[in-house]
Amino acid sequence: MSALVLVLVVVCDNDDFSNQQQNHENHAPAHLLIRATLSVDYPTTLEESAESSKKPNNYGPEATEPGQSFRYLIVVFDCCVVVRPVETDAEWSVEPMGIASIDVKTGFLVVDEAAAHGSVVTVTGDVEGVDSPLARGLTVFSSKINPLIGRWREERASGAARELLFQPDGLYAAAWLLLES
Repeated sequence: MSALVLVLVVVCDNDDFSNQQQNHENHAPAHLLIRATLSVDYPTTLEESAESSKKPNNYGPEATEPGQSFRYLIVVFDCCVVVRPVETDAEWSVEPMGIASIDVKTGFLVVDEAAAHGSVVTVTGDVEGVDSPLARGLTVFSSKINPLIGRWREERASGAARELLFQPDGLYAAAWLLLES
């Protein structure tokens, strides 16, 4: 399921950390984004999610290239795959330091330009009222070393695979009938 959930918010190519966060629209390479039909704009609260037995998740990409930036979010999943943001504060951290930096309050992460292919960091959101911190791995990859990582689509309706997803850990998935078809 996590292969479907790659990133909700991404901002790329700006050297100023705070200006990225405040002055840019969210853009990302299409092959690293979650399908737009699976995210919703109406948020929920921790109390509402607890009442409906939905557990909050740390939401962001599984892979990124050096220099890319993302704003991690706390979300719940409606109907298994629909992403819904949770209105809550989190204290964000990233380990090990040096590969990426993250704004403690906003979850805005910047991967260092010099991060090595195959580097892995753990992005953690600590939310008050949630029993344990919400952690998620992030693998840094170089498209020059592995150009296949990401989501690839075929638009023709010939019965062939319509979508391929290659993950940085070597796993891949194929879909013949897409959810939004």
